[in-house]
Amino acid sequence: MAVRRIKYRMLAVLCGMSCLSVFALAGSGRAPGAALTSAVKPFKGLPALYVNGKLTSSLLCYDEMDPQDCIKAGFPILALTLPYEGVEKAVYWKGPGKYNFDRIDEEIDTYLKLDPTVLLLPKIDPVPGSWWCREFPNEISLQSDGTPTDASEKQPCHFSFASQKYQSLAREALKALVAHFENKYGNNILGYHLENGLLGEWYAWDGWQSGDHFGVEDYSTPAKAAFQQWLRIKYEGKQEELQRSWGDPAVTFESAAVPSEHSRMHAAHGIFFDPGISSHVPDYFEFLNDMVATVLLDQAHVIKEVTQGRKIVGAFFGYLWSTSPSLTMNHGGHLGFEKVLDSPDIDFIASPYVYDHRYVGGADTAQSLPAAVTLHHKLYFNEADTITHLAKRREALPAISPRMFALPRDIRETEGLLVRDYGYALTGGFGMWYYAGMTGLFSDPEIIRLFSELRAIDQNNLQADKQSVADVAVVLDEDSFRYFSDFEPLFMPLLAVQKQWELVFMGAPFDDVRLNDLVTNTARDYKFYIFVNTFRVTAGQRALLQARFKRNHATALWVYAPGYIDKGLSVENMSALTGIRLAESDSSGELRVQISSQDHPYTNSLPAGLAYGTDVNVEKIRLSYNSFGYLKGGLKVSPRFWGDDPTAIVLGHLMGIERPGLLVKEQPGWTSVYSSAPIVPAALLRRIASAAGCHIYSDADDVVYANKSFLVIYAPAAGARTIRLPRPARVIDLLQNRTLSTGVNEFTLNMSANEAKLLELK
Repeated sequence: MAVRRIKYRMLAVLCGMSCLSVFALAGSGRAPGAALTSAVKPFKGLPALYVNGKLTSSLLCYDEMDPQDCIKAGFPILALTLPYEGVEKAVYWKGPGKYNFDRIDEEIDTYLKLDPTVLLLPKIDPVPGSWWCREFPNEISLQSDGTPTDASEKQPCHFSFASQKYQSLAREALKALVAHFENKYGNNILGYHLENGLLGEWYAWDGWQSGDHFGVEDYSTPAKAAFQQWLRIKYEGKQEELQRSWGDPAVTFESAAVPSEHSRMHAAHGIFFDPGISSHVPDYFEFLNDMVATVLLDQAHVIKEVTQGRKIVGAFFGYLWSTSPSLTMNHGGHLGFEKVLDSPDIDFIASPYVYDHRYVGGADTAQSLPAAVTLHHKLYFNEADTITHLAKRREALPAISPRMFALPRDIRETEGLLVRDYGYALTGGFGMWYYAGMTGLFSDPEIIRLFSELRAIDQNNLQADKQSVADVAVVLDEDSFRYFSDFEPLFMPLLAVQKQWELVFMGAPFDDVRLNDLVTNTARDYKFYIFVNTFRVTAGQRALLQARFKRNHATALWVYAPGYIDKGLSVENMSALTGIRLAESDSSGELRVQISSQDHPYTNSLPAGLAYGTDVNVEKIRLSYNSFGYLKGGLKVSPRFWGDDPTAIVLGHLMGIERPGLLVKEQPGWTSVYSSAPIVPAALLRRIASAAGCHIYSDADDVVYANKSFLVIYAPAAGARTIRLPRPARVIDLLQNRTLSTGVNEFTLNMSANEAKLLELK
């Protein structure tokens, strides 16, 4: 889950004038023209940032750093958080049609005094303050018991995303704010980072755990009315179709209700909602996420109109990897990802990196899907809020057990993390900024020196070919989430733990792609596909996937319940998708696979008796971010699936059922591998990938990032490792500015523990 430390600033001078209406600034929705323009346009096959028509580095500084340090490091662009009133309330929005920009101007003027040429990317958050609760008590988000969502002393209520009143007034507030920016500071404004919702990251308001209670929303009158209208559109006004889909002959478009909290927490068949019985809850989850995406795009369009399309606009979104008991995906708000990716009003998508296992010995990977964002011609920005050696553990993570993370102890380990973080962006061909979630994390001459070096490297390599060379695609599906109850804990091991503890140590880069981009042929072909949560696959999608595999005799690894959901729940669908006959058990228990055969290329080098799954090394799951108290009683997963195919090769067994749980079977033109359990080990993934023809750069359980021109190795452990290249190349250490080898496709690196190497391949 994405948690960014919210910024509270006490400015020396508060509002010096009464709040005034500034509708005149917005005029017809257009701002008088500032000369500066920004755009995201293709460059060598990838989206790139252009300023005034010139290709520009997308390595930014963040204003949580000392701005003077940003200037010293040579950053011309500053991502800027505006001052807020209380908790995430827009300081400028004083009431309906009432705005005051004094504090915002004071903030911006501070930076312009330091450097009049600096470009700013402000994060703007059209969230009203507590005046909303007083003026519009019927337009707020409600929990099922009728109380305000996420209510607290500082946050007495939140607007409902369904509120037409909010949507209308927010448009006016955005017009006023953006017009003010463009009129007064337009030649210093690069674009606009649009924030909203919980933490400014477009989460629905009640996505956060409060004590032992998980709240759900939205039971307000506006939300009920919007849900009913949404159903009319989905079912094309055919009431009988609604009744059939919901399994309720009495429901009408006028009577359709938001599902109760109890029904949202209790699926019909084990952990699954069965669309063959009722789509009531899945429909609501789809509606809620669609509503959040709709508001985002409406507000982005307003900004585009005011700026006449001359400035880039983006948002935090698409956090499909961020799943935990503390923030559910199906009512989190991000499952309308495709709608946002397809919008011409969105130029960039941003997210913090995954917070699990990100410190010493871990990896930097996005909560969103950078490869999917790139595929849809948008620029991705990675936010790396890395804690450095300058922070004491108790200050940095006050609510988290010290056992959870290995924080850097000195400048050397800090440099390893910061170089790793930049290398992830460089090899991914996208942008980034370092985010100091607490004061002083980067206030060190050695860190500023490093930032200056990285900035120079980035600037010198703007013209480099940064296209992906990944042979591996890790496939996720937004639609599958809505068929699970709120706060389903299985997704933590399926997604974040699988990625941060195993996928990243495979020894090869991977692209995270969406199922829809595979079946529409938007995505290119890969040699090895890993399907981590593709539980809803239609017959048409199944045929398209299998045709794709046959094009280059690819290998597909399926985890847990691939294709189980279509018009109903069916293990036969799973068998048809995987080509391996599977069976299911309604018994409830852990998902653990133990390797039972080492007479196969996939397993012959694995330790004898190796096991993996939800109850193996449980500490990895418990230590995942926001998993406090998780798995106290273990996972109780039902149904569980196993192989019942005498023609398949059995490599492991699902324990507790004692049935085949890891199987491989050759299909006509492709290879299918099925695993009953998640958290498939890196060593096993590496062997499958190698057999599929994927290039493996390192066998040493290193974090590997690579593209056509660059290779980054982050070594959790010290020692010599053999690095293999896909082609003979001259290898240059960019930070040491020296050639390591010439014309070779294999060389040795001697690395210290927690060191990162930034290499250019020529």
